[in-house]
Amino acid sequence: VLATPGRDDDNDGMADEWEEKYGLNTSGNDGGLDPDNDGFTNYEEFILGFNPIIWNSGETGGSGGSVGEPGVEEKESDGVEIIESSDSGVTLELTTSDIQSKEKTYEEITYQVVTIPGYIHGQVSSVGKPQVPMKGVLLGVPSDSSISISVLDSEYTTLSGYNLYPVPQPEVKESESVKYLGETFVKDEATYHTDTFYPDKLAETGYTGLMRDQNVAQIKFYPVHFNPVTGEIRLYNKIRVRLDFASGGGASVRRVAWLPSLFTTPAWADSSPPSSYLDFSGPTYKLYLS
Repeated sequence: VLATPGRDDDNDGMADEWEEKYGLNTSGNDGGLDPDNDGFTNYEEFILGFNPIIWNSGETGGSGGSVGEPGVEEKESDGVEIIESSDSGVTLELTTSDIQSKEKTYEEITYQVVTIPGYIHGQVSSVGKPQVPMKGVLLGVPSDSSISISVLDSEYTTLSGYNLYPVPQPEVKESESVKYLGETFVKDEATYHTDTFYPDKLAETGYTGLMRDQNVAQIKFYPVHFNPVTGEIRLYNKIRVRLDFASGGGASVRRVAWLPSLFTTPAWADSSPPSSYLDFSGPTYKLYLS
C-alpha cells in the first residue's frame, strides 16, 4: 500500500510529489476528480498505483461519473465542444486560450512545467520526452464500428523562451519503511537535440473498447507543441477534429447502474449515488468531459 510520505499540504490523502508529477492540484482537494474518465478517482489511482491521466482498463472502480441532462452540454471559454454529430460521426473542437508555467531546476538547468488553466487535463507519459499537456475526452460510440480521426482545422500562437521539463520516470521509493511514489529525472537527448516540434500530432484516438458494457473511444488532444532546439511553443488555440464511424448501426439507450466504490472511502467522498448517469445511444453521442 502506498502511503503519503509526510507531505500532503492539501490533506487529500495523496502525496504532493505524486500530484505534482501528474499536474494535479497540490493546494486543493482534488481526490474525488477523475480527469482521465476511467472510473477511478485520483485518490483511488494513487492507492492502486495507477496513472491518473491515462485510461486504466480491465477493472471497474470509483463511484461512476456524473453528466448533465441528456442533450445539454456546458460550454466554457476553454474546453471541448461538440460541433456536429450524426449517425456517421461527430465533430469536436478544443479551445485553449492560455498556458501557465512554473520553473523546475535539475543540475543547475532551469526548466518549465507547462499547464493549462482553462480546463482539467493530463500530461503526456512518454518518459524522457518534453512534458506537454494532453486533453482527453471519452466518447460513447456505436457498437461494431471502426473509428478514424482527421484534423479539420487548427490555429496556433507561437511563444518563445521555453525549456520544458522532461517526463520523469516514476518509481516507488522507500523511507523508514514507508513506500511512496517518487520520480527519477530522465531526458531523451535525441529528442531534445532535434529541431522539430513535439508531439508530431494534434489529436489521436486512445483507448477503444468497453466501459461497463458500453462501447467507448478515448480522444486525445495535444494543444501544446514544443521545439526543444528553438525553445518555441506552439499553443494551438483551436483544434477541430472529425471522428468517422465506418460501420455499425448504433445501440439503444442503456442506463448504467451505479456501482459503489470498491475502495475505502475517504471522509471527503460523496457516498450517495450520482444524480445522473453516463448513457450512450446510437446516433446521439454523449461526451464525458473532464
